[in-house]
Amino acid sequence: FPYTTLFRSIVAVGVGLQAPGAEVIDARDRIVLPGFIDTHWHLWSTALRMVIRADDPKEGYFPTTSRLGRYCTAQDAYTSVRLGVAEGLLSGITTVHDWSHNTASPAHAEAEIQSLKDLGIRARFSYGTGQDHAPDKPMNLADLARLQKEWRTSDGMLSLGTCLRTPGLPGSRGSIPVELFRSEFDAIRKLGLPMTIHCGTKNLIDLMGRNNLLGPDMLLVHPQGMTPAELKMVGDTGTPYSIAPVIEMSYSMVRSGITQYSELNGMGVQMGLSIDASAATNADFFNVMRALMWSDWQRTGAP
Repeated sequence: FPYTTLFRSIVAVGVGLQAPGAEVIDARDRIVLPGFIDTHWHLWSTALRMVIRADDPKEGYFPTTSRLGRYCTAQDAYTSVRLGVAEGLLSGITTVHDWSHNTASPAHAEAEIQSLKDLGIRARFSYGTGQDHAPDKPMNLADLARLQKEWRTSDGMLSLGTCLRTPGLPGSRGSIPVELFRSEFDAIRKLGLPMTIHCGTKNLIDLMGRNNLLGPDMLLVHPQGMTPAELKMVGDTGTPYSIAPVIEMSYSMVRSGITQYSELNGMGVQMGLSIDASAATNADFFNVMRALMWSDWQRTGAP
């Protein structure tokens, strides 16, 4: 079955529709629905799936990406993003959030954006820092502003955002001083760009809430095991949330706590699902949904 025939615009649903000259597609035994929207995906690392071992402390996702990220060229990034997006399209994902936590240079940013354009995917590219970027060194805000100024989105398919390193909490992977985070946060908010951060560490949401770092323009990824006070901070500030249930269950639940879907859903928090890294899993969005459903059933017994 040619996958190209799967991607069409649904303009009307019903019986006896007037559609002269329409192409007829036999979709029996198939699912017809809008494309999936992924809200957090490290596409630059897709090609590393060949060398990553999820169960190995030396060859797992984090040590491998940290070790090899510095050797990733702009062309490598282009190819890896292209591979990940192609897999996503074949899996029914038509919108991606390219969470680029290896934006090693302006050329890397341009390469990832070009790859998204060449595949024709609807996407947000979130500009970040390289894997070997020093924790006391600011991100390249000048190039971010340059990219925003030169941004061309006439077809509305691509948008620009930023992924920041985690504030405070010394010793945590990828963390930076609160003061540095605040300076980057303020500069990016002045540019009017949306932001996103990883949130696996304990007490992080409390730290962000007390420092007025939450809000609708800050997408939180993996803030597991939050206290009731932290959950209230997320709800009260209208801060959106991205869940990666497959990765959270296999990598971080023991360390960071449970995924609190029911609590967040009950507060009306805007939530999205994510693949996270197809170097460590695959781009099967049905699998992502099943993982969330099963984990929530186990926790709450919710129907």
